[in-house]
Amino acid sequence: MVNTVTDTPTGVLICPVCQKTRVFSFGAKGKISSHCAKCGRTIMWDFDKHNAYPISNCPSNKLTHAN
Repeated sequence: MVNTVTDTPTGVLICPVCQKTRVFSFGAKGKISSHCAKCGRTIMWDFDKHNAYPISNCPSNKLTHAN
């Protein structure tokens, strides 16, 4: 569990489209995609490389799930 008051972020990622939304990393690893709260675009957040980039929306029937 992360205590956002006492823990220091290991990285801050900014939306590459609108430059408004910030995602704070507290030692996270890997990638996650989510919609930007400001511009609505789907963004791939890469916590390993501390980078973010826009991606096209993927239809849900094309998704594969890890077991």
